[in-house]
Amino acid sequence: MMRESPTLPLQEDSERHPDVERATRRSRLVGFGAWLVGWVLFVFATASGYGWLSWAFAGWYLTLPAVVTVVAAWPRRRQAAIDRELWRRFRELSEHDDLTGLFNRRYFNGELERQLSRCRGNGSPLSIAMLDLDDFKSINDSFGHPAGDVALCIAGQTIIDVVPAGATVARTGGDEFAAIMPGIAREEAEMIAARLRKAINAANFTIDGPRGGRGRICATVGIATLGEDFDPGHLLQEADSSLYARKRRPAA
Repeated sequence: MMRESPTLPLQEDSERHPDVERATRRSRLVGFGAWLVGWVLFVFATASGYGWLSWAFAGWYLTLPAVVTVVAAWPRRRQAAIDRELWRRFRELSEHDDLTGLFNRRYFNGELERQLSRCRGNGSPLSIAMLDLDDFKSINDSFGHPAGDVALCIAGQTIIDVVPAGATVARTGGDEFAAIMPGIAREEAEMIAARLRKAINAANFTIDGPRGGRGRICATVGIATLGEDFDPGHLLQEADSSLYARKRRPAA
């Protein structure tokens, strides 16, 4: 199941950020100090009759609006920086899987449509690989759910290590992964699928504690290659059918 997307904090919550409050206090303090300097210059210029003090007050009075404008912008600049960071975190959380750090299903589906659109325009090949961890439930049953999390992270990193550099790798379900591989035709996709299966089946993990031990990860990989049909649903269905067809094959 795809998790719900997080929401940005409300604007009033951002305005109460300690950095914004500090910037606001500093701006008020500097603004008050600027006003106080001008007031002192005015009093001394009036009381002493020195012409140079009058010129100093006049100069300070003329520059005071610029000083206040710059100082007043401090909280706004800090608020803008916080908003940019919030938006970056929002995008990060809405596009990535919390556990593995891979892209999530929502991003994967959108990226597949974008990649198919490019292929439609330039006629380049594209393949996708769908991967499912075999008997994943036994890992959780034997070693506990933390071991399952470790296995998922290992599988995700292994996929990244094996697929081409330009591929988009996502965790699309509980123990399901997928990769979009632009520029990869059928024959090369078959070889990548074989390497993926071999690499993941060779991956092991070690868990400490009462239920600890050494476990193995196994996976089945299905592939689909773009033909004349640019529909993403059909391509995913083809890869899914390939995956489950290979799952039903007798173990070699």
